[in-house]
Amino acid sequence: MDRKLDCRQLDVLVHRLGPLQVRGDVASLSEQFIASSSGAFTAGSANLAGVANLISNDHALAAELLRAANRLGPRSVDDIESALLQLGPQAAREAIQVAADRPGGAVQAAALAEHALAVAVGAEMFAERIPGGPCTREAFIGGLLHDIGKIALATAMPKSYQRVVKSASTSGGDIREIEACLIGTDHAAFGRRLARAWMFPETLVRVIGLHHLPIEAIVDEADRGLLITIKLADAIARSLELGFSGNFIIDNLAELAKLLEINEETLADITERLGEQLNSRRKLLKDKPVAKSTRPAPARRKLNQSPSSSADGDDCELQHLSRFFDLMSPEASLVEVLQKIAASFAQASRCLADPGDSVAAYAISPGREDMSWLRYSVSGEVEYRLLSPNSDIDLSLPNPPTSATEAMELLLADPSELGGWLGAWRCSHLPLCCNGNWTGGLIYLRQDDQPESNFAVLSAAMA
Repeated sequence: MDRKLDCRQLDVLVHRLGPLQVRGDVASLSEQFIASSSGAFTAGSANLAGVANLISNDHALAAELLRAANRLGPRSVDDIESALLQLGPQAAREAIQVAADRPGGAVQAAALAEHALAVAVGAEMFAERIPGGPCTREAFIGGLLHDIGKIALATAMPKSYQRVVKSASTSGGDIREIEACLIGTDHAAFGRRLARAWMFPETLVRVIGLHHLPIEAIVDEADRGLLITIKLADAIARSLELGFSGNFIIDNLAELAKLLEINEETLADITERLGEQLNSRRKLLKDKPVAKSTRPAPARRKLNQSPSSSADGDDCELQHLSRFFDLMSPEASLVEVLQKIAASFAQASRCLADPGDSVAAYAISPGREDMSWLRYSVSGEVEYRLLSPNSDIDLSLPNPPTSATEAMELLLADPSELGGWLGAWRCSHLPLCCNGNWTGGLIYLRQDDQPESNFAVLSAAMA
């Protein structure tokens, strides 16, 4: 029989708790992403948004970064981007490395993270549609960390929590009741203790601690809208069996939606699109199957299909980018860097369909009298040229053009010099930026089946 913990023992457990069990794939790629970026994080930059989106695939890693930022920084932060800005690249990498060094073993870690991300995305979608509703940033981070007490208990007491999960999956009951019976506390109460000890903002502490509170018991009007929004997203994620929550009792969706003044059409639309939005958030992790509940369930719902069941030819961006990071080295020449960028982008984005197709990569070197261009073809052939740049290039453009023709006119003194390489009129341009400056890019033939969301992530990773 498991030994129940009293309040003093719970406090000791919280303060002795080391890093939470994080997903190794998310931690590794996030660290590589930061390492590949040069200079400090900049608010609003593609690099910052890219690594924040990666980290959001794991609620435990997100919590660890907030913990590190609030411990070291002068102010309390309540979202991943703010935590990264407060830490800076070096401290962020160190926090990720410390968390990743913890041995594995937390039960259902990937499935718990999958459910947390589904609730975060759903809560954000609802917050955007509720007139005068909760802040979308608070809705997302609240949804992402609402169940952080589960992974904390699974990390601190792996054997006991394994029994909790097994009992919940077998009985189909409420996991909080089983937690209280076997451990002496539930994940909401333990998560609240953890959030306070880690100096999370009070709004986030209340969301973590009160997200299972009956609606009629929510006395603070400021908390009401945010908590109900997260409750609704949580109920939908459970109804679609996205990840593992341990709670198989689903709240009445229509009643929760009515409290938020959400009509049936909006509720149906967000429910239908949640799986699609979830996939776009975890785009770099599509080679991993969707983490499913361990409880036997009826036939799989449409939105619950695993990424492995997607259309043929849907490449795995994680594998391509990991290969890119592995091949790159500080000693690589500019030609080698351009070749690897072009090859990785072509493979990950499927922009080379026919033998005659090619992608061109270039680097802007301020002050030089020439500009490096490299063409990579589907057959693997490489051609390198030095071309004369336009002396009036504005490298601080906030939004470099996506049209290949416009980009080449801005970049080159004589755009016709590339005329024999590729037809710019049928191509698109993907700029690569670093610290707000336009530093290079790619010219590629756009295919109709290329997901638009791929390109921002690829651009941020390769910048």
